[in-house]
Amino acid sequence: MSDALKVRIGSVARAARERMGISQQELADRVGRDVDSISLIERGRTLPPLKTLLALVDALDVPLADFVPPSDRATTKSRKRVAVEAQIVDLVRQLPDSKLELVRDQILLIARHDDGSRKRR
Repeated sequence: MSDALKVRIGSVARAARERMGISQQELADRVGRDVDSISLIERGRTLPPLKTLLALVDALDVPLADFVPPSDRATTKSRKRVAVEAQIVDLVRQLPDSKLELVRDQILLIARHDDGSRKRR
């Protein structure tokens, strides 16, 4: 779980930082860490101390729950999937309700299409 948690925290932090349009150095300044620490966190190489995680929550305006997955779910996701999911969640959070409904409808169409293609195999 530790490796998966490191990847998730890093992916969420990177997606939020990029959305805000700030550099790793700017984020480091906001949370009181050096840029190397931020880089290691974003790449999923290190688990930030609780104090740093809470500073990231404040600096990036991301709920703590986004950084930490529910404990009852086994995590066997690839690094790439975790990163893409973090980006999607960050983007979706910014959408107005009318656009959010459109995204939901598109996802449902894609899911239905995938179900149909699996059944035909």
